[in-house]
Amino acid sequence: EPADDEKGYRVARTEEMVFDHHPDAAHFRYPYAYGPYQVVPREWSVVRRILDGRRRIIVPDDGLTLHHHGFTMNLAHAVLLGVDHPDAAAGKVFNAADEEVLTIRQVVELIASALGHELEIVSMPYEIAVPARPLLAQPLPTHRVLDLTRIKSDLGYRDVVPAREAVKLTARWLADN
Repeated sequence: EPADDEKGYRVARTEEMVFDHHPDAAHFRYPYAYGPYQVVPREWSVVRRILDGRRRIIVPDDGLTLHHHGFTMNLAHAVLLGVDHPDAAAGKVFNAADEEVLTIRQVVELIASALGHELEIVSMPYEIAVPARPLLAQPLPTHRVLDLTRIKSDLGYRDVVPAREAVKLTARWLADN
């Protein structure tokens, strides 16, 4: 309902309209996408701290929140599987994301590792961890994990680049560019 999740409500209504008019369409739901050339990279807040030589970073709730994300190459691969297998994709909605779901803490640690830097992770309750909000890339500190069963079973999806390597590639690209 709109009062619970205005954006989710609009997405659901849009999906219904698409399938009402195009019953053989395939719809790919993306979570937050990351990778080179991403317009508003959540990873930049960590990379910038490292480039500035800072030694600490604040994370909400010990950084243990699980957020599903998708590396751009993996998400493109997912769509191309739908193009390559139109009969298997027709009339379906697919969640598309990296196979491994990383915590905020893991993302910070992977970025620091990729850039050869040590960061002390400072945990604060979500309510006062305002500097860490860009890392969440969503308005609430709840877990957000997608079910990838359909895209794996119907289209044979597997990551082109594993999530841990994708985060490191993204960090190095951001640092260089």
